[in-house]
Amino acid sequence: MLSDCITRAAELLAFLFHRSLNGFRHSRRVRSKRPYKSSSTSMRPRIFKRGGARPRATRISEALALKEVDKIARAIRIAEEIGLPLNRFITIHWERAGVADHQAARATGRFLKLARDNLASKRLPFAYVWVRENDEGDGSKGDHAHILAHVPDGRTLGPAQRRWIKIISGKPYRKQVIHTRVIARHSNAAQNEPALYRLNLTIVRDYILKGASDPASIAFDLPLWGRGGRVQGQRIGMSKNLSRSISRKPVR
Repeated sequence: MLSDCITRAAELLAFLFHRSLNGFRHSRRVRSKRPYKSSSTSMRPRIFKRGGARPRATRISEALALKEVDKIARAIRIAEEIGLPLNRFITIHWERAGVADHQAARATGRFLKLARDNLASKRLPFAYVWVRENDEGDGSKGDHAHILAHVPDGRTLGPAQRRWIKIISGKPYRKQVIHTRVIARHSNAAQNEPALYRLNLTIVRDYILKGASDPASIAFDLPLWGRGGRVQGQRIGMSKNLSRSISRKPVR
């Protein structure tokens, strides 16, 4: 009697064990057959990442934003504080040089790299800020860049600038593509005539920021604004030695 009970209990346990094992195998087969998204959909390349701002190379802007004006203003001030006062005012008319609007920011960066390398070969420092503008469709100027740069006293970039523009554009140099002048008439005016230098620098600064938006022009009390035109790509830039030195406290 007792042996029969033990035998039946063992048979019951074996039955339950096999039943649970078969159920586990069946559930694995069901899960493996579940549909999944095709890799061709998930791996489809995107021109732009989902959400967020467009890349700077394709972004279209109508004016300088407040934060852009703030960065340029701070960089100009800090350049003098670190002993690299911006004493050159350079304007390059990229459209006249044959450079397309969407390539003008890169062309400006390449020009400044050539200038930096030129001075670095003589162990001389360099610093700069730049702002791009465009005309309002009347063809008077086209895409152009305003650059404020520090060139050590007694030095000049000279005729090499035209050669660089020729290299960048891949076309013969045309007259009136580049204009260069010394701020406050002397390259060492920041040291010898600081009041005159700062007065002239402020005038030039306000001029290159004339493409500011209404909020930015009000915040910085700019005499001109809304005259920067429609620009494709990066609108402002500066050298690394200035961008690294910018404090977080905005200039007013």
